[in-house]
Amino acid sequence: MGFCLELFPMVNTLACSRSITKVCQEPSDHLTPLLNGRNSKFMKIRHSTVIIGVSLIAVFAVALIWVFGLQPLMWPSVNEVITRQWGDVAVIVTIAALALILPGYARAVRVARQQHVEDYLRVARDVAGAGEATLVEALDAIPEGFVIYDAEGRLVRCNAKFREIYSYSESEAALGVTHEQLGLLDERRGVRVVGETGEEGFLQQRLKYRSRLQGEQLVKLPDGRLISTRERPLARGGFVSIQADITELKETQERLRKSEQLLLDAIEALDEGFIFYDENERLVIANSTYKKMYPAQKNITPGISIEDAIRLSVYAGEIPAAIGSEEEWIANRVEQHRSSEGIIEQALFDGRWAKVSERRTADGGVVGIRTDITELKDSKALAESANRAKTSFLAHMSHELRTPLNSIIGYSDMIRHETFGPVGNQKYTEYLDNIYNSGALLLALINDILDISRVEIGEMEASPEMVDPLKVIASCAEMMKPKADYKNLKLTIESSPFDSKLLVDLRHLQQILINLIGNSIKFTTGGGGVSVRLNEVVDVGVEIVVSDSGCGIATNEIDKVFMPFSQVGDAFSQASEGTGLGLYLVKNLAELNGASVNLESELNVGTSVTISFPQNHIID
Repeated sequence: MGFCLELFPMVNTLACSRSITKVCQEPSDHLTPLLNGRNSKFMKIRHSTVIIGVSLIAVFAVALIWVFGLQPLMWPSVNEVITRQWGDVAVIVTIAALALILPGYARAVRVARQQHVEDYLRVARDVAGAGEATLVEALDAIPEGFVIYDAEGRLVRCNAKFREIYSYSESEAALGVTHEQLGLLDERRGVRVVGETGEEGFLQQRLKYRSRLQGEQLVKLPDGRLISTRERPLARGGFVSIQADITELKETQERLRKSEQLLLDAIEALDEGFIFYDENERLVIANSTYKKMYPAQKNITPGISIEDAIRLSVYAGEIPAAIGSEEEWIANRVEQHRSSEGIIEQALFDGRWAKVSERRTADGGVVGIRTDITELKDSKALAESANRAKTSFLAHMSHELRTPLNSIIGYSDMIRHETFGPVGNQKYTEYLDNIYNSGALLLALINDILDISRVEIGEMEASPEMVDPLKVIASCAEMMKPKADYKNLKLTIESSPFDSKLLVDLRHLQQILINLIGNSIKFTTGGGGVSVRLNEVVDVGVEIVVSDSGCGIATNEIDKVFMPFSQVGDAFSQASEGTGLGLYLVKNLAELNGASVNLESELNVGTSVTISFPQNHIID
């Protein structure tokens, strides 16, 4: 019985050692590296003491088995003596040995356990201190104010930025101070909540916000800075608050708002209709002028698609051109919007006209401008009507003038050639030459005016046929040779090999060549030269080039020569006998036959005019 009582302390000690060992073997992650050394030492002590204890128990057990088990079987006669004399002695000695050893073992375990627990606590304190320092450093590094209050509203932690924003001293924002105390301090210093109305003071407004702890509250400091406060509850009570200085952000937003409003005011003030769709073809903005032009769209709002907006006007009858084919017209109009190219003139329901101009922006949106061109269209119609009346009058007058002029030219020509006998006085012959030449010039002018009138009113049409351009050039040059000889000019014809035919109106080609050769002769002084050259350009077409070594034209006046009744430069004016219709007529006749005209000139060097016919006008 006494032996069992002695065993109980040993078992309890071993159990305690296991518990301590388990705690030491399962520390927190950040303590494990620091405790590894101490765990190893403790385990060695425990293992040694356990081995000693187990060995003694084993010796005791062997002794008991020997004394009470084996000996009586092996030596029955001796057993009684040993049992009676030495058995008790052996048991007493073994128990005494165990009693001496096991308490020492238990004390060793308790000492090791206590030392290990103290080491563990010391390491935990070191780690907690390091974590505290890291946390303080991290909080002070963030650019916003940070503060934590506990469930009773007492300050638990704040960073330096929080004190800086509200100009708190360390004693004012010390641990344990309540948020109400800080609120009273802010109220005395003139801090106020932005956007709140009513008779509540600053502190009441702050407490009201903190009763719900959601959203954002703006406060304005005495120096004008704006602070955004966002507060959220914590799971164990209390709340965390983030304070951010948004003064610069608000100033930027205000500048942006003013800029946007200025832009909106400018758009609204435009006399033209303005509309803008984003890259998804959704309306962004439309000014009132646009909505007045299309009343059915007066209530459109941002987000409506262009197709739906157009459909409102189409089915309201505001687009006469769409009546009867509404959906087809809508589809075509949307496609025009997507291409954003060119300008459209659109007739409206009330008789007005709108010019539709659209351009795509860099981000894929489309800006549209609607200009009321009703007055312009009316003025243009009046001008066209007046021009047609003028053209008709000129055509009529030309016919009326050509009849007497033909008589004057014919009779004067007969008299100066003395068809029915001599005139007599030589002076009369000279006068007759002047009459003939003046009549011929006037007839040519009238013919040009008549041709221009027919072109402008659309009565002149080309009747293309297959002609030999070299023969036409040669015949025209032969007709103009007397004038070239009279001025002592060299008129030449040049050509690259060309065996094909040219599809062109013969009379128009003759008129073009005569006008160009005549101009070159007219503006080239004696001793110069005029050339007509035919070039076939592979895969391009045929070029007829009329060049001279005349007075030339200044670069800034070249465009003027193709305008009707236009003469340029002093040299031109001094030499000119006509009214400036020749090149204007050449350009119109060439374009009527599918050709283009290009003029190159250098002052005091000469002029070159090129008539270019495309490849499809060459017939092999």
